[in-house]
Amino acid sequence: MDNSSPLCADQSRPFFQRTPAADWHDALPSGNGVLGACVYGGVYTERVCLNHEGLWIGTRTQELPDVSTSLPHVRNLLDQGELEKAEHVYRDALTEQGYQGSIGRSHPAADLCCCRPPIHRHRNYRRSLDMTTGEVTVSWSERKFQLSRRLFVSRADDLIVWELSADAGTVSASFSLGPHDLNDAIDM
Repeated sequence: MDNSSPLCADQSRPFFQRTPAADWHDALPSGNGVLGACVYGGVYTERVCLNHEGLWIGTRTQELPDVSTSLPHVRNLLDQGELEKAEHVYRDALTEQGYQGSIGRSHPAADLCCCRPPIHRHRNYRRSLDMTTGEVTVSWSERKFQLSRRLFVSRADDLIVWELSADAGTVSASFSLGPHDLNDAIDM
């Protein structure tokens, strides 16, 4: 990949938003290929959707059958510019071998919620994703205090790390773990 491309340059800066996510489409993701977390970013009620690579609704990906005998014909069609025909030949060969290609849908493990009472009106809200480290940060201020929550998924330790902090005093909150709304999961 060309390191001068805009995509590479943008990776050095975090992606940020000024409002919490309304649904999972707008939640900021962090993951390591096995574990995943989507941070919604609510100030007083935070929800983190947790996931694991082994959780699926429906079927998992089937192993691809050997359809190498059709490869010369597919290559010939591709050389002639017949892309659609080549795709049909390949799909037909897979279907004849019993391949269905259904992978099912990802099934979230649970929602981890953090609730705290609104004490003062919040200001300076920011929700960000560091594209280099995968760390998601939600920060805001209440009166003269700065509060934040940081989350990342460790590759080395295969765990999700979530830190809550305030620059003065303690943070009081309640935590709960519950099922993710499966209607939302079906839409994934």
